[in-house]
Amino acid sequence: MSYFKEIEKVICIIEVGIKSKISLEKLAQEACCSLPHFYRVFFQIVGDTIINYARKRKLSCAAQELISSNRAIADISLEYGYESQQTFNRAFTRMFGVSPHRYRKNGRYEGIIKKFDIIERRIHMSGVSCNDIRFVVLEPMKIAAFKVYRRGLGKTFEERDKIVAEA
Repeated sequence: MSYFKEIEKVICIIEVGIKSKISLEKLAQEACCSLPHFYRVFFQIVGDTIINYARKRKLSCAAQELISSNRAIADISLEYGYESQQTFNRAFTRMFGVSPHRYRKNGRYEGIIKKFDIIERRIHMSGVSCNDIRFVVLEPMKIAAFKVYRRGLGKTFEERDKIVAEA
């Protein structure tokens, strides 16, 4: 079974609720699988655990807000669900290599983790490279299709071709 649509839905739920705490059980339920299986499927598709992915996205959004606003670091840390500024500072420094204050002072969006692109991953996992995809302009053509509503219509390919040619 392919879980790409379910994982895409989970990623959207994470993005919408980036500033709130989201239950892992709820996410697994949205993906229509048990929690242990959800962990495995998410890791296989995204390449990171659900907890790490959500934390990195949360810190990335907080980093963007640090640069784009003049709000206090403590306010931003509380808004993104951290219980204290110290906890936020430790997590932020672990991810970006600098404190939130220094990151704001640098003023550059470095180390930001973007929302996971499920379509790109799906193409990658299918073995098709982006170089294999090309757009071709075709000459105008007629396309015919038919559906058999009763038995006995076009029992052989020749009979079906004749019916299509007459249409």
